[in-house]
Amino acid sequence: MTEAADEIEALRYSLRLDEELIGMIQKIISSLNSRPMPNG
Repeated sequence: MTEAADEIEALRYSLRLDEELIGMIQKIISSLNSRPMPNG
């Protein structure tokens, strides 16, 4: 049972990291979109 609990904790931790990454990526994308860029 401990092994499963450890896996769940690891998953929860990696999900939290994913959420932070997604937030960072969204900030980068929005800053890129607000910058005037030539279409290419």
